[in-house]
Amino acid sequence: MPRGGRVAEYGCGTAPLLVALARRYRHLDLQLVGADIPHLLFHYARWRLRDCPFVSWVAIQGENDAPLPGLYDTIFCLEVLEHVPRPIAVVRHLHEALRPGGHLVFDYIRSDGTGLDTMAALRDRLPALRFVLDNFEVVQGRVAADGSDIEPAVVRKR
Repeated sequence: MPRGGRVAEYGCGTAPLLVALARRYRHLDLQLVGADIPHLLFHYARWRLRDCPFVSWVAIQGENDAPLPGLYDTIFCLEVLEHVPRPIAVVRHLHEALRPGGHLVFDYIRSDGTGLDTMAALRDRLPALRFVLDNFEVVQGRVAADGSDIEPAVVRKR
């Protein structure tokens, strides 16, 4: 993350990454953005970081796959893609929201489509991962379009 960079936590929930960056990495002068559906955890995160003027928030509406305004140097999207109704649209939007050379830190957990996971996330898994492989360079971790779990990986926008 470059000094003065813009960083988003997409699907932030309680925003653990934003909290860590806000408290431990102020020397980098980062502009932080938390994005999630407006549920209890999202509101708690907003309250928790209410005194940080360098943190802003984006409420994601269910029908909006492109909520992040502006461009980012780094986007975190962890434990999210298996829950969204349109993972391909989300991955494309995150690609568009990254500056050239920007980094996406993501995972894509494979499940049986029950509980909080969506059937669309299973159906669109391989095309979403192919999009990542076609449009990003893998910097750390393993990204495969074979249906296996994607543990946290770092990819760079081409």
